[in-house]
Amino acid sequence: MEEKILIEGNAKGAKLIPIIVAILSIISFVAGFVAVAMAEDYMLVPLCVLGVILLVASITLFVYCNNCTICVTNKRVYGKASFGARVDLPIDSISAVGVLTIWNGISVATSSGAIKFLYIKNADDIHKTLSNIIVNRQGKVLSTSSSSADELKKYKELFDDGTITQEEFDEKKKQLLGL
Repeated sequence: MEEKILIEGNAKGAKLIPIIVAILSIISFVAGFVAVAMAEDYMLVPLCVLGVILLVASITLFVYCNNCTICVTNKRVYGKASFGARVDLPIDSISAVGVLTIWNGISVATSSGAIKFLYIKNADDIHKTLSNIIVNRQGKVLSTSSSSADELKKYKELFDDGTITQEEFDEKKKQLLGL
């Protein structure tokens, strides 16, 4: 079966929060120099330190979530997560999916941990698509296991009736149970 793209999402609005934090940083620096001009020299250092902290936070936020992209196909989820980390996850390895409301993003959980895709335009649609995939996959696993159990029951009845031998039953049992 050929790989088919089901839904894609890109970062949107990711620059807004870092820009706000950068503006606060500039305000802090300006307030420090205004304090010096008003003969309140003791305020310069704390305000400049605050400005540096806010500037570093702004740059970190910008790098953290600016380039997030996600693509869901019928075989895998791939894209760039936080800090631009490239991600390629087989659909079968995904155990859960969640929406990050504050960050307008998606969290995709695997046995290795959660991967976050932040500021995704259509995060709710992507969540719905991935949830449907997970639910459908679980339904197939359940129906497969119940059909194996039904088939094993039929072979047990054939064995009890004497239609098949013990060896044939044991062989079929191993085959159905994957032993």
